[in-house]
Amino acid sequence: MTDKNLLIDTSIVTESDVEQHDVYTLLTKAPPNGLGLKTEDILTKHNVRGMLIKKRANKKNHYPDYVIGINGLPVVVIEVKKPNEDLLEAFSEARLYATEINAQYPNNVNPLTKLVATDGKKWLLGYWDSDNIEIEVAEVSSFSESFSKLIDFLKRTT
Repeated sequence: MTDKNLLIDTSIVTESDVEQHDVYTLLTKAPPNGLGLKTEDILTKHNVRGMLIKKRANKKNHYPDYVIGINGLPVVVIEVKKPNEDLLEAFSEARLYATEINAQYPNNVNPLTKLVATDGKKWLLGYWDSDNIEIEVAEVSSFSESFSKLIDFLKRTT
């Protein structure tokens, strides 16, 4: 059941559910309930090349769930997990993706600065070069102050 004021659908159980229903909705829905991004600004794992990231004991290609690009430059990476998974681990994973993406640019040019980790219920936001979680959003409602901070952190003009 979906509350009209919330982006969270309580029937969401898989990572794909979170990606399609919560994250994509937030990215494309018009302000003030979303970011109003154009589809060409949103790169999904299907159109982001695989990056060799060492996770656990093996190396294989892993893909960020979403990369937001503005004027052709990647600026935000979003790592999505299914509800109740470890978001601190997801945030660290997003940082690995950001480091690999930024490494493709010249020294001291790091276009990808912002990270997001979410399970659809909770959102962690911060920067690629810091361990600090800048914003934690547990109430995803257009009337929530923390949701307003999420929108301000991710909106196109910032």
